[in-house]
Amino acid sequence: MPKNLSRSLFLATALLLLIAVAWFARHLSAERRVESLLADLSGTDRDAASAAADELSKLTSPSLISLVVSRYGDPDSDDSRAVAAVLVHIGEPAVKPLIVDLRRLPWGWYQARESVPPPALKPADIARKTGLADILAKIGEPAIAPLVQLADAATDSFISSAAIEALGKIGAPALDDLLTLLNSGRDDLRGYAARALFQTRDQRAALPLVAILNNRRERPALRATIAWVLGRFPCLEAFDALAAAAKDTSSEVRLSVMTGLSGQTDPRAADILLAALDDRDPDVRAAVAYGLGEKKDPRALAPLASLALNDSYIRDPAVEALRKIGPASVLDSFRAALNEGPRERRQNAAVALEVLSGPSARADVDAFLGDVDPAKVADDCDSWIAKGTPGTEWILIIALERCGDLGTARKLLLCDNPVLRNAANYWLRRNNLTLPDEPSFIPLQWGSASRPQSQR
Repeated sequence: MPKNLSRSLFLATALLLLIAVAWFARHLSAERRVESLLADLSGTDRDAASAAADELSKLTSPSLISLVVSRYGDPDSDDSRAVAAVLVHIGEPAVKPLIVDLRRLPWGWYQARESVPPPALKPADIARKTGLADILAKIGEPAIAPLVQLADAATDSFISSAAIEALGKIGAPALDDLLTLLNSGRDDLRGYAARALFQTRDQRAALPLVAILNNRRERPALRATIAWVLGRFPCLEAFDALAAAAKDTSSEVRLSVMTGLSGQTDPRAADILLAALDDRDPDVRAAVAYGLGEKKDPRALAPLASLALNDSYIRDPAVEALRKIGPASVLDSFRAALNEGPRERRQNAAVALEVLSGPSARADVDAFLGDVDPAKVADDCDSWIAKGTPGTEWILIIALERCGDLGTARKLLLCDNPVLRNAANYWLRRNNLTLPDEPSFIPLQWGSASRPQSQR
């Protein structure tokens, strides 16, 4: 090789190396600057935090924006809120780093397809992923196409769900894309799109949803989802479709129809609900009871009272509906039922009176209880749960209503008894209470005292 050529190659290589070193040093310096700004953003000096937010909001480099995204953690923390505000302000340049981070989260729901996360999935990861999707929704239109691509390409159903939910939050600008997903060939995406269309509140979505509900060849699960969504669309087409599906052969569809009708303002909705009180499926009847409570139609008082007395599965939703409508006219029928009929009917009457009348019916309920003291039952709740004697649930419910607290409600809610779980849920709702997290709590299982040690 000639000397001059060799020297030229050496100089070119050295120049490229210098350029690479300079670029790396500059990039490293930029990364350090971003790290410093992020430290200021989460610091206590408000002026420094404001200045850091302003400077970070001007970033355009994907790698530097990724550093900002990596600092997003618990959505409820002040630091994460500050990071989210910066990313929203950055706007379109932040979309790709957010999508990349969202995609690589370790989800596994596409394998289990269950409402409960698999063991490897941490609640903190769920919260963070939901927060990332919310940031993309706030960025708005620039995120629409990437979110559609993510929903379609993700092998994880929960990532697809989050992406489509974000499209729903974006609203009208994403309507056409959501309608395309609604009519796609993938059933999971269609269900997510239906729920997202509810979030848009865009009436233009009603007719495409009605067409699917009216198509009996569609899967019942999808039609049920759409029936629930249409209940939130206050238009005649939605009501007519729900009315037509009230006697559908699928109990899953009928259940969602009744839930949907509870949200409809058309006065005919109460007539359809009243006619469905004798539905053969108990879950549908429970949804009907809830809907009638929402309608506050006095015509429902007598049939709801009959359900509360004679159908233990429907007792709690029926009593709750009576409470909303105004139960004064049916209280005497419950008092009379305390002393007549089958034992279960009398127990249902006692629970109904305790919930609906409280102290004014206490003497009647106490007479029926006999030697049983609700206060002692509440104090000894663990023992009652561990014994799990069939037919004693009503006593625990009365104890919760009269003397219970959050601790009692937690025990009943988590004891693996559906009757007590429902009662605890209604008690919490009536009192506008939520159970605080208590990771160390170990629930007692209903009837655990009578099980072998290996099955507890």
